[in-house]
Amino acid sequence: IVEPETSPEQFALRVLDLARQKFPLVSSELVEDFHLQLGESRVNLYSLYRSYLDAPEHFERITLRILSTAVRIQERGEDQLAPPWEEVRSRLFPMLYPQPESEQWLSYVVGEPWVADLRILFVVDEGDTYWYVREDLRERWGFSVDQLKQFALANLETYFEEKQDELVVTDLSEGPAMVMPREPDAYNATRVLSESFQRLLLRLLGHPCLIGVPNRDFFVAFRADEELRERIHQKVAEDHRRMDHPLTDRLLLLGPDGVSEFFGFSP
Repeated sequence: IVEPETSPEQFALRVLDLARQKFPLVSSELVEDFHLQLGESRVNLYSLYRSYLDAPEHFERITLRILSTAVRIQERGEDQLAPPWEEVRSRLFPMLYPQPESEQWLSYVVGEPWVADLRILFVVDEGDTYWYVREDLRERWGFSVDQLKQFALANLETYFEEKQDELVVTDLSEGPAMVMPREPDAYNATRVLSESFQRLLLRLLGHPCLIGVPNRDFFVAFRADEELRERIHQKVAEDHRRMDHPLTDRLLLLGPDGVSEFFGFSP
């Protein structure tokens, strides 16, 4: 078993070495803010490093999947790097991201602040991966951030309607107590942005209810019961520490007026 590297810097050097071995015709170098510049693509090493720490013995498999995708995308040419709006309109989705990491590593990406120190960014789905929408693309397309958000949320609704992804609803004696997705999905956490999905949760759980989004691929919504809250909050914090693509260990409060950060109920 390969032991984890002792620092992100050592890990980054190992990724760079692998990139130069496997893609010798593509220029590669480490750049600021924990990124790898691979040809025309800039690879964020933050989530990759977390994945590696969770399974260090799979370093090459984990890393090559990301690097190969980055190389494949740029091979599609300028139309992929700066595609016309009509080519991506149906594949635009919202994506939640931690605010501090977003400001540090994705400052060139379109976004707006949300709650609980999270930020709403926008991605274009490529089937097996996605790429973040840059500010220069938004300007080229001629849309405001709010307009992009409306398009992205509409696509999110359609995505889950067509997928017919099942929800797991856990019942207690008083009725439904907890809702979560049956399967992981890159857009699961962003479902909490959807007003129609918020209404569904309130119908099932009553209002207000609480939501945890420990990582990108998962959410848990549950009835605002004190005993349940303590137990689930502990699990949310644990998942946030160990899961890939972490979002927040804080809880969100969902009521008729939308989502806010949960700071406790007034006595």
